[in-house]
Amino acid sequence: MGSFLDSQIGGSIRCCDAQLDRKIRITNARIEGDLDLWGTDFVDLEGHENGLICTNSEIGEKLVFSETTCSESTRIA
Repeated sequence: MGSFLDSQIGGSIRCCDAQLDRKIRITNARIEGDLDLWGTDFVDLEGHENGLICTNSEIGEKLVFSETTCSESTRIA
């Protein structure tokens, strides 16, 4: 799992064309730019829940999900 807890990111997070089998958790974070998941595949390789969970976070620009695919175990919250 990728985790950004209480983070301040002066730019953007880009996971373009990535293959993710676990969760990305962003909690109490501030991203001044984009959170870009263009072309990302959330896949279930080992039976784990995957996806993106943002709690109490601020994204200053865009949240991009273009051409993103999800599996049955994907959670976007």
